[in-house]
Amino acid sequence: MATPEPDSFRMCLHALWILEEPIGRARLDPIEPTAAIRLALAWLVKAGIAQLWQVQNYWDTLTKPCPVKDAYQAGYIRFTDMNCLLEAWKMNVKKRRAAALGLEPYQIVLPKFCREEPAPAPDGAAA
Repeated sequence: MATPEPDSFRMCLHALWILEEPIGRARLDPIEPTAAIRLALAWLVKAGIAQLWQVQNYWDTLTKPCPVKDAYQAGYIRFTDMNCLLEAWKMNVKKRRAAALGLEPYQIVLPKFCREEPAPAPDGAAA
């Protein structure tokens, strides 16, 4: 049985899933981007979902240290910068899907993204 060709909408969803995962890992410190992250960003630009300046901001936040020295503030800034871009890209995907189906963007529900829940503290106490 042949595998169906993925459509642009599905490819955009996969790209967004790939880009959501590093947000948590890069909250406090820069991380080394993977090939999957590079491919996801390139796909969103090619698909017209993300603009180059947005991708550059996401990339810089992901790979470079925050100029703010306070760890709490830096974590907040890094998380917010990347998450705002991700949310804007999600809205662009919803708008494109809604236009293709003759609906309004608020009528499109994207599948839940799989954010990892924080691990419980080793002694079972609340973190």
